[in-house]
Amino acid sequence: MSDIKEPMEPLSLFGKKGLVIGIANEHSIAYGFARVMSDWSAAMTVTYAWQQHWPLEKVEVCLSHRKVNKIDTFEKKVIVHGDALTQEQCKKLVDIAAKCPIQRTLQSDVVIRTLAE
Repeated sequence: MSDIKEPMEPLSLFGKKGLVIGIANEHSIAYGFARVMSDWSAAMTVTYAWQQHWPLEKVEVCLSHRKVNKIDTFEKKVIVHGDALTQEQCKKLVDIAAKCPIQRTLQSDVVIRTLAE
Protein backbone atom coordinates (compact mmCIF):
# COMPACT_ATOMS: atom_id res chain seq x y z
CA MET A 1 0.00 0.00 0.00
CA SER A 2 1.33 3.43 -0.94
CA ASP A 3 0.51 6.47 1.17
CA ILE A 4 0.73 9.81 -0.61
CA LYS A 5 1.20 12.59 1.90
CA GLU A 6 4.09 14.79 0.83
CA PRO A 7 3.66 18.00 -1.18
CA MET A 8 4.28 17.57 -4.88
CA GLU A 9 5.91 19.48 -7.66
CA PRO A 10 3.67 20.38 -10.62
CA LEU A 11 3.26 17.47 -13.01
CA SER A 12 3.37 18.15 -16.73
CA LEU A 13 2.19 15.54 -19.19
CA PHE A 14 2.62 17.86 -22.19
CA GLY A 15 3.84 15.89 -25.21
CA LYS A 16 3.63 12.55 -23.40
CA LYS A 17 1.46 9.63 -24.37
CA GLY A 18 0.92 6.45 -22.46
CA LEU A 19 -1.39 3.82 -21.12
CA VAL A 20 -1.86 3.93 -17.37
CA ILE A 21 -1.99 0.48 -15.84
CA GLY A 22 -1.58 0.33 -12.08
CA ILE A 23 0.88 2.20 -9.94
CA ALA A 24 4.34 0.79 -10.51
CA ASN A 25 6.24 3.22 -8.31
CA GLU A 26 6.36 6.85 -7.20
CA HIS A 27 7.73 7.91 -10.61
CA SER A 28 4.91 6.40 -12.69
CA ILE A 29 2.26 8.41 -14.51
CA ALA A 30 -0.47 6.66 -12.50
CA TYR A 31 1.18 7.77 -9.27
CA GLY A 32 1.32 11.28 -10.71
CA PHE A 33 -2.42 11.20 -11.45
CA ALA A 34 -3.08 10.08 -7.89
CA ARG A 35 -0.95 12.91 -6.48
CA VAL A 36 -2.66 15.49 -8.68
CA MET A 37 -6.08 14.15 -7.63
CA SER A 38 -5.09 14.65 -4.00
CA ASP A 39 -3.88 18.21 -4.57
CA TRP A 40 -6.85 19.25 -6.72
CA SER A 41 -9.25 17.94 -4.11
CA ALA A 42 -7.60 20.09 -1.46
CA ALA A 43 -7.49 23.17 -3.70
CA MET A 44 -11.16 22.86 -4.67
CA THR A 45 -12.13 22.48 -1.01
CA VAL A 46 -10.16 25.55 0.10
CA THR A 47 -11.45 27.65 -2.80
CA TYR A 48 -15.08 26.77 -2.02
CA ALA A 49 -14.63 27.56 1.69
CA TRP A 50 -13.07 30.94 0.87
CA GLN A 51 -15.90 31.78 -1.53
CA GLN A 52 -18.43 30.99 1.21
CA HIS A 53 -16.40 32.91 3.84
CA TRP A 54 -16.28 29.78 6.00
CA PRO A 55 -13.70 29.58 8.80
CA LEU A 56 -11.60 26.82 7.24
CA GLU A 57 -8.11 26.82 8.72
CA LYS A 58 -6.54 23.93 6.81
CA VAL A 59 -7.45 20.90 4.71
CA GLU A 60 -5.49 17.68 4.43
CA VAL A 61 -6.00 15.07 1.74
CA CYS A 62 -4.33 11.70 2.24
CA LEU A 63 -4.47 9.17 -0.55
CA SER A 64 -3.65 5.48 -0.35
CA HIS A 65 -3.60 2.80 -3.03
CA ARG A 66 -3.87 -0.97 -2.98
CA LYS A 67 -4.99 -3.83 -5.16
CA VAL A 68 -8.34 -5.40 -4.26
CA ASN A 69 -9.15 -8.48 -6.35
CA LYS A 70 -6.73 -7.21 -9.05
CA ILE A 71 -8.47 -3.80 -9.14
CA ASP A 72 -6.56 -0.63 -8.36
CA THR A 73 -8.34 0.85 -5.36
CA PHE A 74 -7.73 4.34 -4.01
CA GLU A 75 -8.85 5.61 -0.64
CA LYS A 76 -8.94 9.35 -0.17
CA LYS A 77 -9.22 10.78 3.34
CA VAL A 78 -10.20 14.45 3.57
CA ILE A 79 -9.56 16.15 6.91
CA VAL A 80 -10.90 19.68 7.35
CA HIS A 81 -9.63 21.87 10.17
CA GLY A 82 -11.58 24.78 11.57
CA ASP A 83 -12.97 24.92 15.09
CA ALA A 84 -15.79 27.23 14.02
CA LEU A 85 -16.96 25.01 11.11
CA THR A 86 -20.33 23.32 11.54
CA GLN A 87 -20.81 19.61 10.84
CA GLU A 88 -22.83 20.54 7.76
CA GLN A 89 -19.99 22.72 6.45
CA CYS A 90 -17.46 19.95 7.05
CA LYS A 91 -19.65 17.45 5.16
CA LYS A 92 -20.09 19.90 2.27
CA LEU A 93 -16.31 20.42 2.02
CA VAL A 94 -15.70 16.66 1.87
CA ASP A 95 -18.40 16.40 -0.83
CA ILE A 96 -16.62 19.16 -2.80
CA ALA A 97 -13.31 17.28 -2.54
CA ALA A 98 -15.00 14.24 -4.12
CA LYS A 99 -15.79 16.29 -7.24
CA CYS A 100 -12.15 16.54 -8.33
CA PRO A 101 -12.03 16.25 -12.16
CA ILE A 102 -9.31 13.59 -12.07
CA GLN A 103 -11.27 11.52 -9.57
CA ARG A 104 -14.37 11.77 -11.74
CA THR A 105 -12.37 10.69 -14.80
CA LEU A 106 -10.86 7.71 -12.98
CA GLN A 107 -14.34 6.68 -11.80
CA SER A 108 -15.95 6.92 -15.23
CA ASP A 109 -16.04 4.43 -18.05
CA VAL A 110 -12.88 5.05 -20.03
CA VAL A 111 -12.38 4.04 -23.65
CA ILE A 112 -8.93 4.01 -25.21
CA ARG A 113 -8.76 3.45 -28.95
CA THR A 114 -5.41 2.55 -30.47
CA LEU A 115 -5.16 3.49 -34.12
CA ALA A 116 -2.41 2.78 -36.60
CA GLU A 117 -1.33 5.52 -38.97
